Amino acid sequence: MIDKVEVRVPAGAAYAPKFGTLYRDLFANPKLNPFKPSQHYLQVGDLRDFGYEVILHAHCKHGEGNHKLELIHSGKMGYGQILSELGKVFDYPASRMEITRVDFAADVEGLSVSWFLKNARVGYKQFTADIQKEYTRMGKRAVETLYYGRRPNVIRIYDKIAEHRYQYQRLRKSEKEIEPFETVYGVPMDGYVLTRVERQCGGCRIPEQLVTVEDLQKAAKFNPFGRIEILSGGRAEPNADNYDSMTYLAGVGLREKVEEIGLHRTRQLVNQRSKGNASRIFNRLSEFLPGDNSGGLDAAGLYERYRESVTRQLAA
Repeated sequence: MIDKVEVRVPAGAAYAPKFGTLYRDLFANPKLNPFKPSQHYLQVGDLRDFGYEVILHAHCKHGEGNHKLELIHSGKMGYGQILSELGKVFDYPASRMEITRVDFAADVEGLSVSWFLKNARVGYKQFTADIQKEYTRMGKRAVETLYYGRRPNVIRIYDKIAEHRYQYQRLRKSEKEIEPFETVYGVPMDGYVLTRVERQCGGCRIPEQLVTVEDLQKAAKFNPFGRIEILSGGRAEPNADNYDSMTYLAGVGLREKVEEIGLHRTRQLVNQRSKGNASRIFNRLSEFLPGDNSGGLDAAGLYERYRESVTRQLAA
């Protein structure tokens, strides 16, 4: 799905008539006015309490003074609704607004974040270098979130149920009456594994085929996870009798390291220690890699999950 959209609006664009009236009224009533200055914009305001599913960042302090609209809950919106929500704020064609950030997501049932840690990697050198600073493990007993890379181009893999639980606890504190967890999120709170794989693109990393809001109609043809590699074929630990001692010990050590810190970090470590020969070493010791593919997921399957979900979303 398309989970988040932010767009740039030219400085000269006028507010839509209805919103323009609301904007003036808000500044005339300090108690209701949600706008506050930020580091980069003269005024930033969350407009959800006023019937607009956006956060408006008005008058950038840099450059030409353009505006930014941050669309909220875009993952639940079809293409028509995206156009409608953006068009309610500015008297400017929503389809022509330039995308400044877009997040793509695919949900995977039954496979945990820990499974991705041991079975997936991001396969190009620049990303591997970035991961040294940005790779994170969260949670005391289990890995809940993985980060590969750094903004504005990052892949996140995280426990979606854990995120829902956190959101639900906040709802319970702010609302007197709240529907059951399963009703709110459509999934059970316990005994269910749902992992979200998410790709954030922003700044100069916006895909060249997805420059404007109108281009989102082609999003299903773009594979945001093309750099993710997933091991295939589950393997039990090989029999020591089939290998010479050095190969066996090296293979067992490699396997243990993958189990400990994950496939990506292990490959990075091997590359650093072998002067860039990780591919050759991993190929030679491939029979020792865990490759637990019990969920039947490969890179093509991950893209297919994304493609199906974004096709349904935009058609809604």
